[in-house]
Amino acid sequence: MPEGTLYDALARAAQARPSHPATVFYGASLSYAELRARVDAMAGFLQRVCDVKRGDRVMIALQNSPQYVIAYYAVMRADAVIVPVNPMNKTAEIAYLAADSGARVAIIGSELSDVFAPLAGEAITHTIVAQYRDEVPAATPYTLPSCVTEAPSQVPSSPDWHSWSEAIAQGLQPAAMEAGPEDLMILPYTSGTTGKPKACMHTHRSALFTAVLQARWYRLDGSDVMTGFMPLFHVAGMQGSMNAAIVTGATLLLMARWDKDLLPDLFETYGVTFWNAAPTMSWMCSPAPASATHALRNSRC
Repeated sequence: MPEGTLYDALARAAQARPSHPATVFYGASLSYAELRARVDAMAGFLQRVCDVKRGDRVMIALQNSPQYVIAYYAVMRADAVIVPVNPMNKTAEIAYLAADSGARVAIIGSELSDVFAPLAGEAITHTIVAQYRDEVPAATPYTLPSCVTEAPSQVPSSPDWHSWSEAIAQGLQPAAMEAGPEDLMILPYTSGTTGKPKACMHTHRSALFTAVLQARWYRLDGSDVMTGFMPLFHVAGMQGSMNAAIVTGATLLLMARWDKDLLPDLFETYGVTFWNAAPTMSWMCSPAPASATHALRNSRC
């Protein structure tokens, strides 16, 4: 079991394999060195502009994307506590999560600007808005979901709202990381089937342990190309895909919204070796097109 935190695992991967692809998103790749640099820049912005302190809660409401991975590790690097939010939640649901967790800062996709607007300045004091299109090649051959193509391109004009790209561009460096293995790292919420959703407390140690366990159970290593199709706000996608990839230095192939029709090309093009999927997702892909049969046979699930 490695010591430290998940951020330490990212730092080790960036040092050992700086040019290796960390994420691939509709044809655009981000290396481990680039990923760490953006994580640090966002962490610095959170601390220096949004006044995020050790133990503060920060909400993340993003689709699966490079921005999600960056935001997740940036909140961690800023010594704060991650509050992952289902991007399908409505304003009232988010207001409850903000009040219950104590989150005052949010990192969101631009498609959710109208959902978060009623909370701005009251429940949420700082909102950082990302456009997924910024991470997609202009000539991508893939069909993009509406959350990418139809999302607003403008950030609301307010001192409490910030552009993701401008925040990263400032290149602010965070203070030395103080959080350790026993500190609270994340508060994922239950679905609230029989009552209000409840936060589950996970430390840096427990999150790192689970990610390493997943990686070892599935015999992952840095040569693997893994799918990031399960929602990253949920522990299945978060630990079984994103964090398992980071702790092994593997490549994470991201899809903003599940689209089975893209699978054959993605598997063939990127040589996917492991995919994390719900049974329904696997069933939707059967029978696979002939063009994808070889790629699917050479992947683990």
